[in-house]
Amino acid sequence: MIRLENLEKTFIVDGRSVPALRGISLDVPAGEVFGIIGRSGAGKSTLIRMLNLLERPDSGRIVIDGQDVTSLSETALRGMRQQVGMVFQHFNLLSSRTVAENVRLPLELIRSGSRAEQNARVDELLELVGLAAHRDKYPSQLSGGQKQRVGIARALANRPKLLLCDEATSALDPQTTQSILDLIADINKQLKLTVVLITHEMGVIRRIADRVAVIDGGRIVEIGPVAEVFLHPQQSATQSMVAELSHADELEDSGLLDSASGAVWRLTFVGATTHEPILFDTAHRYGLSFSLLQGTVSRLKDLPYGQLVVEWQGETDKLAAAREGLAARNVVVEVLR
Repeated sequence: MIRLENLEKTFIVDGRSVPALRGISLDVPAGEVFGIIGRSGAGKSTLIRMLNLLERPDSGRIVIDGQDVTSLSETALRGMRQQVGMVFQHFNLLSSRTVAENVRLPLELIRSGSRAEQNARVDELLELVGLAAHRDKYPSQLSGGQKQRVGIARALANRPKLLLCDEATSALDPQTTQSILDLIADINKQLKLTVVLITHEMGVIRRIADRVAVIDGGRIVEIGPVAEVFLHPQQSATQSMVAELSHADELEDSGLLDSASGAVWRLTFVGATTHEPILFDTAHRYGLSFSLLQGTVSRLKDLPYGQLVVEWQGETDKLAAAREGLAARNVVVEVLR
């Protein structure tokens, strides 16, 4: 659905050249939820705005659904943008229009169908986002989560091929964030819609994305399936964001590593092994005892995973055999001490 080839973008700020994007290249298959994560100022907002040419690159190509959009005329570009929906951080609703009228706006702008057909489309979308009972309310009468649902419905009005989410949950509380992410995931599945979202929150990526690109200093520093990037981050920018979510740095701060007398391993389980009694089996089979120092069991989108920090007590040869046994069961072992 998307191919970016060597994108470059520089802004002039107070007479100085400030690079925003440097050699960005990536592919996003159709139907995927693709996340772009980075700190403030990393370049992620500039990157997502390039996907519908709200920002133009200084050089490089942007190919959407097989079409080089960087070479389109203004007329052709307007047609392309109708196939790209966008959800904004601060909703961007018109306060003087009702919920239904906000959703209808894109259809009115391109004169799509009769009034009855527009109304039918609006009703369909409000049902999809769970706001059918609020169609005649104004934005001031809605909660933040309801406003974002209106924004999502509006973004889907023209039946786009691509949905862009620009920090779509950053202005919401945690519980509302979960409901909006669940809605976007449902839309992705029901409509087979390609979704690109940018965020600075690794928790958002963990819950909804299939793959993720980490952007730092205007460059893609890491890219891959979410499970791989989240569980085995290679770059410092990724490691710091993962540590914030998993509280990995708390282990060192707690002093548990320094006080441990046995071997300390971080074990990573993915998929079916997450639900198996592997610690008990390993201890019983190899004659070891263990203490659990830290642990997380959760999901990466639809994939269960676990990361446990375990202190083992036992003879050296038995510990070595246990490591081999864990590896044979597809458990990744990282020796911490």
